[in-house]
Amino acid sequence: MKKSELRDAVRGIHLSEEVKESMIKNIKENKGKERKSMKSRKWQKTAAAAAIVVVAGGVIAFPVRAFINDYFISPDVQLYMEDMADEESKKILEDIDNPENSATSDADSYSREYTEDEKARMRSLYQQYKQGVFPEKGIQKAYSEEEAAQYEFCYLVKGFKFCLPERELTDEELLEIIDFDLKRDYALKERAEVIISDELAERREKEKAGMEAIIADGGITEEQAVEIAKRYLQNIYGITGEGLEMLSHFVSYDALEERDLEERSYYLVEWSDAPVYDIRYYLYIGAKDGQLIGIEYLGDDYFEQEGIKAEEAEGKIPELHEKAAAFMKEKIGISFEKEYVYYETGEDDGITTKKVKFIFTNEDDGIYEVEYLWNGKFNTCWKGGTNSCYESCDTDLSEYEDGKVSYDQFSNKYLIATFRQLDSN
Repeated sequence: MKKSELRDAVRGIHLSEEVKESMIKNIKENKGKERKSMKSRKWQKTAAAAAIVVVAGGVIAFPVRAFINDYFISPDVQLYMEDMADEESKKILEDIDNPENSATSDADSYSREYTEDEKARMRSLYQQYKQGVFPEKGIQKAYSEEEAAQYEFCYLVKGFKFCLPERELTDEELLEIIDFDLKRDYALKERAEVIISDELAERREKEKAGMEAIIADGGITEEQAVEIAKRYLQNIYGITGEGLEMLSHFVSYDALEERDLEERSYYLVEWSDAPVYDIRYYLYIGAKDGQLIGIEYLGDDYFEQEGIKAEEAEGKIPELHEKAAAFMKEKIGISFEKEYVYYETGEDDGITTKKVKFIFTNEDDGIYEVEYLWNGKFNTCWKGGTNSCYESCDTDLSEYEDGKVSYDQFSNKYLIATFRQLDSN
């Protein structure tokens, strides 16, 4: 994973650049750890999955989603969480903070993966949970392997592991998992917000003022951004978002970056299949004009995909190029004058990274970048260049250079860039 990918992983969290850098450093230090489950791989890649908690003196990683996570908050759940005994919340945090409980991976692990039926029931039970259907009791906890062996179903605190029975989980047991997950999130969220409350309050005020100023100047509202994002979701993925959790918020560069980029402020609209979180759809809508800035998809296809041999990659480029060009014309509605391909290959092993980028340019619409995994799955589309939400829209192609060698500190190998112009479709 590259540094740019890690920066992307925390881009939705409203914290200072110093804190984000600490987050990135912390994830980097865990790069070699084994990912034992579908969830742990997923959490490593997303903002809600970064599992970061700010504490006095630094940032540490936990096996939870993220402390700034509002998916589960509903009036019923809010009251339920507020009624959680101080002793229970304190014990949750003590278990997390105890270094003796450290895991071999940076997220929860599971003795087995969920079945498809369990995933479906968990999604249904999650909706019921938000409406006030809570488990009869909390999940059984164990603090050693020996103790865990006494139970058919429990949570092993030492190592952060869900010990699941070989049989199908009951609805009560699934509710206990949901309940444990969200109580832990809530306890961490409360602690984090106390620690960074002043910074959060200041930034929220700046964002509110920034959004009001943009709307007053003819920009779009959050409701309008959501409707625009829904249309793209339907057009690009063929889904309405029904059955998925939706979250949206305004992001002001004036507030976050403290530089004069108000015109680059945007709304992030996200859909997820909570609480399983197998997939996430992110759509970035420009606050000033409602223009699509970027699209991202995260799913198991991404985490399972590996690089391929360079000669195999070259054979796949014509077909993927055709798909990318069709995507731009049919889904985004823009044609282009020039088209390019860019990917990177390990200098020693000849294996590519997991994705390939197609770049489309014209004088009127600037630059769009469309990324695909080598298996043909769409990954991202950005307007204005790489990480366009954090860089100037005036991005040119100077960052791309055929044959350029760079060192990838996460894979510990040197990468050679392939970059060339393609025939227009």
